[in-house]
Amino acid sequence: MTTAASSCPKVREKLGLSADDQSKGFEAMFVNANDRFQLWKRDTYDERQSRLVAEDLARLPEDVDIMSLLGPLTAPQPAA
Repeated sequence: MTTAASSCPKVREKLGLSADDQSKGFEAMFVNANDRFQLWKRDTYDERQSRLVAEDLARLPEDVDIMSLLGPLTAPQPAA
């Protein structure tokens, strides 16, 4: 199957797709970015998100209860 990512050299380059990726297949993700979307190679996106989460967590004080940042949770109320 031919996809836009495999048939367009600029898209391949931007996604960092190698010839090996193309021959074995790869997962791509569409990610919402406000008024546009981004196309990511799945592995690259997952690695970036993991790094960003780790950086965010590293900035928190050691004794913070991360669950306290969610606020109180309430059970859904049945419709009237």
